[in-house]
Amino acid sequence: MTSSVVGDMDRRPNRGELAQRYSRLIALAALAIVSLVGAIRTGRLEYLLLDLRFAVSRLPPAARVPAAVVLFRVTGQTERVVGSAYGPSWRRLYPEAIERLAAAGARAVVWDAVFAAADEADDDLARALARLPVIAGESSEQTTATALRDAFAALGWLEVEAVEGVPRRALASPGRPALGSLAAAYAAADGLGDVGSAAADERWIDYSDDPLEVLSFDLAALLGASDERLADEARTPLSAVSGRLVFIGVDLEGVDRFRLPGSAGRTVAGVYAHIASYRTYAARDAITPFGPVAGALVSFALAASALAGATSRRRTVRRVTPALVAVVVLFVPVALFVALRVWLPQGDLLVGSLLALGLAGAVRRVELARSYRESLGFAPELIERHAAEVGTGGTGIERHAAVLCADVRGYTQLVSDHDSALVYRVMSRYMREMEEIIEAHDGYVNKYVGDEIVAVFGFPRGETGSAERAVEAAGRMLERVVELRAEWKEAGLPAIVGIGIGIDEGPLRFLRIGGRRRAQFDVIGAPVNGASRFQALTKEHRTPLVVSDRVAETQSTFELDSPSPDGAAFRFIGEVLVRGQGRRRLCSLHEPTLSTCPE
Repeated sequence: MTSSVVGDMDRRPNRGELAQRYSRLIALAALAIVSLVGAIRTGRLEYLLLDLRFAVSRLPPAARVPAAVVLFRVTGQTERVVGSAYGPSWRRLYPEAIERLAAAGARAVVWDAVFAAADEADDDLARALARLPVIAGESSEQTTATALRDAFAALGWLEVEAVEGVPRRALASPGRPALGSLAAAYAAADGLGDVGSAAADERWIDYSDDPLEVLSFDLAALLGASDERLADEARTPLSAVSGRLVFIGVDLEGVDRFRLPGSAGRTVAGVYAHIASYRTYAARDAITPFGPVAGALVSFALAASALAGATSRRRTVRRVTPALVAVVVLFVPVALFVALRVWLPQGDLLVGSLLALGLAGAVRRVELARSYRESLGFAPELIERHAAEVGTGGTGIERHAAVLCADVRGYTQLVSDHDSALVYRVMSRYMREMEEIIEAHDGYVNKYVGDEIVAVFGFPRGETGSAERAVEAAGRMLERVVELRAEWKEAGLPAIVGIGIGIDEGPLRFLRIGGRRRAQFDVIGAPVNGASRFQALTKEHRTPLVVSDRVAETQSTFELDSPSPDGAAFRFIGEVLVRGQGRRRLCSLHEPTLSTCPE
């Protein structure tokens, strides 16, 4: 007992076990590469998933804290009031607008415009800017006019980076620290601190609040209103400006428009992205993204776990793994975002886990194929059907099928009279040709027992008409043996004298049986014993094919005890006592070909 245990522990892994280990190492290496590539991000998919998280984390209107923001939009109505298309010439109207906003108690102005081209009214605008803190736009292509730079520099510059065509990040004027950061500008404008209290940074814009839900007016109400109307608090928007941060931006068709998250797919003015940017800073609830390395590690860890679970030897683990992976991919990133505002790349997790599960399926298929190829009695292409229906319980599954047993006549004499190399050539050709015929009739070879072939027609292949296909295959096998005998004779090779075939049908149990080191897919049931016994009876009755009466009845031309072969495929030959089965009624072919079934 002790020596066998030690021997088992010292046993070196066989080729199959090594192949299994290497396949998993290769799979892990592939997942590592996928995770690193995924760290670069998954493009549009990732931002689509991020936008869905914004929608999930959106608060109901009753729970929202109203933002101290008011928006004045430049629209077609504004152009009609001004009397010209929107452009640099409007700059001479801005000093008066700023004066009115300051008088109305506005806290600060955020102007979604780049004051690039110089204008003769810039001096008046610069003096007006002294009345209010103003944040202005600037881009890498256009810089602010020289006369206005000092006026705007007190707070900062409104700059946003578009990713995948959507404004995503509010930038902190990198490379221009003298102008102050956007965070400092918002902090000072909102009364949250002075210019120097907020560190320069950049943030991902949070679209959890609907960017379109903001108090909004047409800029024409400010630019074209008379003094009498401005004094009428009931009729002028200036009554809503007091203590608020005022945004001014263009809302014209075809100008600076985006499909922002939360806009239901509509293109809306870019100024709404700046409002969302302000809300992100004001809430002091910045989105914290995972870094590329951290995201890659998380993606790899999940993918590796999915691979391990999906290739586990435990069937329960393999079944629950996809569900667990789906929960992690779909809910964990959303929960982290809603609760902690942590942005875990969901696209990386989704792509990585799908590839892992796909790779696990491929690995599982390879391992099953290897396992069954090392086993006996099972066609590798039938693995998936067998694995799905039989399972791993060991009890197998019972199905109705037909069994064909074919045995070579005079095999012992053939081996005695001829060189083994010649016998090998003849028998290899015979076995190959018979297997092809069986396969062509949707059956498969279950096992070879010496020179005997045991074939099954039915599960896990087509079960309908299994007995008919078995008989058809037997007929073609007999014809092919006659043809092979002629070919062997012409080639000067020894020839098989003939074959005898027995066919029975009934319930069979399909299962994989064997030990730890060696096993085979096998069938157990009365039809196996019956077909083997019928094959042996072909010698006694000098016929190449013996079948049970039930098999004969499946043939459309069968007529019991017919005195003539016309229209009758079989003839009744009697009853035989089969051990364990009692007396069986048997039939054989009419006018048997003696050359294919000698004694």
